[in-house]
Amino acid sequence: MKQISTKEIVDLFAYNKDSAVLVEKRPLPGNAQYKVNYSVVNFATGEQEVITKGAYLLRKFGSAFQKISTEIPNFVQCDAAVLYDRRVSLTERAHWNGTVCSSTTTPR
Repeated sequence: MKQISTKEIVDLFAYNKDSAVLVEKRPLPGNAQYKVNYSVVNFATGEQEVITKGAYLLRKFGSAFQKISTEIPNFVQCDAAVLYDRRVSLTERAHWNGTVCSSTTTPR
């Protein structure tokens, strides 16, 4: 397993078979506020290329990225799928705070 970042990763999705789009949360001086960095990580070469917010939005939401990014306040922490007819399906990410049980254990 390779470490691709020392920062908190707030979004990660496939770019192609060898690369992924990565959004890192970076604290600003004083640690009260944060900034995000957008990049593409190539797992075959280990290279990380910085991309613009616009390139990130286009890759995540497709051609509807401008409208979606203005209507959704936290566009980083939602999942998106561009459908066959170019519509975009959005889902809010759920945060799990439970226990995962295998078929040989019982829930508590």
